[in-house]
Amino acid sequence: MFARGEQGLLALQGSGIYAHCLGTVCTPSKITDFESLLLLDRFLFLLLLTSTLWVAGCAPQGAVAPGQRDDYTQTLVSGELRILVWPQPTNQNPGVDPLSVERDLAEDFAYSLGLAPVFLQVNNYQSMVSQLRHGQADLIAAQPPVASDLNREGLFPTANHRMRGLWLVTSKGTKLPKKRRDMSGHSLCVRNSSFAISALTMDPKVPHFDQVVWPFSMSTKEILQRVGSGECAAALVDQLYWKDHHREYPGLKLGPQVIAPRPVPFVVRENSKRLHRRANLFLFGRALGRRAQRVSTGDWNQIKKAGVLRMITRPNNLNFFVASGQQQGFEYALVKRFAKQHRLRLEVVTPSYHSELLAWLNSGKGDLVAASMTVTPARAKQADFTRAYNHTKEMVVVRKTNRKINRLKDLAGKTVHLRKSSSFYQTLLSKKVPGLKLDFLPEDMETEDILRELDHGSIDITVADSNLVQAEIAAGRSLRSAFSLARTKQAWAVRSTNPKLKAKLNRFIAVESRSGLVKIQREKYFQSRSLQRRSHGVYRADRYGQISPFDEMVQEVADQYNFDWKLITAQMYQESRFNPKKKSAAGAMGLLQVMPRTAKEMGLKNPKQIQDPRVSVELGVKYLAKMFDRLEDVPRLKDRVYFALASYNAGYYHVQDARILARRLKLDPDRWFGNVERTLRLLEQPKYYRRAKYGYCRGWEPVQYVTEIQNRYSVYVEHVPDPGL
Repeated sequence: MFARGEQGLLALQGSGIYAHCLGTVCTPSKITDFESLLLLDRFLFLLLLTSTLWVAGCAPQGAVAPGQRDDYTQTLVSGELRILVWPQPTNQNPGVDPLSVERDLAEDFAYSLGLAPVFLQVNNYQSMVSQLRHGQADLIAAQPPVASDLNREGLFPTANHRMRGLWLVTSKGTKLPKKRRDMSGHSLCVRNSSFAISALTMDPKVPHFDQVVWPFSMSTKEILQRVGSGECAAALVDQLYWKDHHREYPGLKLGPQVIAPRPVPFVVRENSKRLHRRANLFLFGRALGRRAQRVSTGDWNQIKKAGVLRMITRPNNLNFFVASGQQQGFEYALVKRFAKQHRLRLEVVTPSYHSELLAWLNSGKGDLVAASMTVTPARAKQADFTRAYNHTKEMVVVRKTNRKINRLKDLAGKTVHLRKSSSFYQTLLSKKVPGLKLDFLPEDMETEDILRELDHGSIDITVADSNLVQAEIAAGRSLRSAFSLARTKQAWAVRSTNPKLKAKLNRFIAVESRSGLVKIQREKYFQSRSLQRRSHGVYRADRYGQISPFDEMVQEVADQYNFDWKLITAQMYQESRFNPKKKSAAGAMGLLQVMPRTAKEMGLKNPKQIQDPRVSVELGVKYLAKMFDRLEDVPRLKDRVYFALASYNAGYYHVQDARILARRLKLDPDRWFGNVERTLRLLEQPKYYRRAKYGYCRGWEPVQYVTEIQNRYSVYVEHVPDPGL
């Protein structure tokens, strides 16, 4: 039995065949001829895949020889991700205790690949290294107790999802030496078989405490409670745990650092490069990607308070798509204009199926549906609609060469392909055409995809809105609108409990319809041949996974420095809009706008080479990595990335000035949003920059720089599939 791994791999479970198809879902309930072809295509792919593995001496799950599994594809086919971890406390709070955080993160990574996590608890890090090297596991998710050169061991560490150090914690009445070297001989409670006891034993820089060893089943909270009750004189605590939970222990105080902050990466074998890249994508996406989906049914006042407007839509060449590195689409452009007028950040939320649009709205997963939605009596019972912003016709569509379908009675005995949730279904039912057959396509299949299949000859007749047919013909499809079934109007849907939002949207539509904005956007997206060709081209990132012409090069360089390539691409768009010849007024050049002086410091002799795409990407990523490495005292990956980006833009020392100022103002010098981003802006004021070591900083620039890269990166993470994984 094959267990399914990542999206795109076929799964055979029992007698059922399941396929995840890009753009088309092959549902088990009813399989059309078109779907059968897709199933067959993917079934043959699986046969080819598995036969290749057998020829290579590799077997599917249940027949894999121990120590022989190296390949990423094999891991996916096996259905398991074997993860080496430190022994876990049995009484821990999930997601709270530091050891459980590492385990939970690895578990989520396995699930993101569609794999079942299998945890192998080992109490010695060298044993973990040995098991990983010999193919007995796929991943280490445990912090090394001492600094080590994993690359020399033939292993490949990922990005550090955090920096972890240990501090001494005692009761407030306990006196201990201030210097670490004078602590030898003092009593210390530690968990058995943990990262802490290994570090205390193996690191020569750590004082020699008299260790009182407690069972590893005890959680951090239980050990700290024993310090508070006097059973333990002192204990070690993770710095992030203490920051988040110190208020729970009013009788305790934080002492000196015992074990310096060290990276906590995932570790894979050196030849597991695809698993390594997938892990980096996961870690960066988890840290910097959009936060967990917010659920709210609040009206205008709550939306304004949150500062975010959530647009529910389906990705296609009219509603919303990502091309040339940026978000585009007729619906997106209009809603973006509305959000900007009201100083709201726009988030795009995309359910998997058209039939879920209104359900997601009413459950609070978004604030409005903007998806070229036709107003129908059935839909009006589920939600309120704004005034119409677009009028269109429901057209019967055939290939250009088909001259036999010209009026309604020509559909008698014919088969029309469409989604059951579309307004076209109810329209055709009402026509009562004798012998008409309706064949339902998957609910995640866009009308543009249906028209493509019509153009390619897979189906013969469908129904589509006249504006979309117009756009597809502009893109080069050989189609013909045979005749109109009905005149319709399109509007945005809101919850019936949100009258204030509806009133704001109605006013916007009225004003912008008179101003000509709606007409301009309609002509741009429905009639422009160049834009429609771009929305169908290879750089349609939300469909094909390619954001820029330089993706392959960026992926390769980003892998070398443990960055997510999508983050580098988001930065590249911010710097140059993917123009390798760009030169700023200040003299910065190339895709990542490297200054000639910086390039020279990094060993480049000829500044003109910066405009070579490869040279620019290598220099830029290398310089970003340099900033990132200098910020090793920042414990969280996301804040460390934000600080590195701000340093890339404004300079490392200005960012350090802002962190010092944050500490002085009792803000958190290790957090970006709401803390260091705030003090960077303050460095524009004489009151603050005169006391800063490196003086005035135009702080709004790095703040805007980081925010825009963060927002664009979130879009890439959420809407751009990962190619070649």
